[in-house]
Amino acid sequence: MLNEKQIIKQVLKGDSSSFDFFVDQYQDMALTIAFRILNNRQEAEDVVQNAFVKAYYNMHTYSSKSKFSTWFYRIVYNTAITTFNKVKKRGEADYIENLTEDSQKIVFESNENSELQERKESVNKAVERLPKNEAIVVTLYYLEEYSVSEIAEIMTLTKSNVKIILFRARKKLHDILK
Repeated sequence: MLNEKQIIKQVLKGDSSSFDFFVDQYQDMALTIAFRILNNRQEAEDVVQNAFVKAYYNMHTYSSKSKFSTWFYRIVYNTAITTFNKVKKRGEADYIENLTEDSQKIVFESNENSELQERKESVNKAVERLPKNEAIVVTLYYLEEYSVSEIAEIMTLTKSNVKIILFRARKKLHDILK
């Protein structure tokens, strides 16, 4: 089994099929990040597709100082923010905010017992109620287990800002889940 650095080398040598590894590995969390910003599944899917294209064509700029996922999720985050701002300018923000709940669902999928599934759904709904930046930080920190430093790099924040956002988000989640 090849590691990520070896796969990156293959992609850079022209083996585009090797990039499928990154799509398989990172598409779910990328979709979650984009969805947390856009609240629209179709827009989020478009953002993720654009982010993968950007990552593919800019892979030569990747530096192994950080994990590939950190680099890629930063592309997703920036692409989603840019898309959100464009949508907002077009005056479609109300449309996105008022989508039916069925089209907004990105629920943790599992075959676990219903009580645990209900808890996960409650937490997911609570996270959806957080401001976008808090929802993304919570998702990256707790679901993806990224460090504060990695989240700061993805979102171009200071570590202190990430810690403050986490603190506020935990408090809000506690209040929401009471």
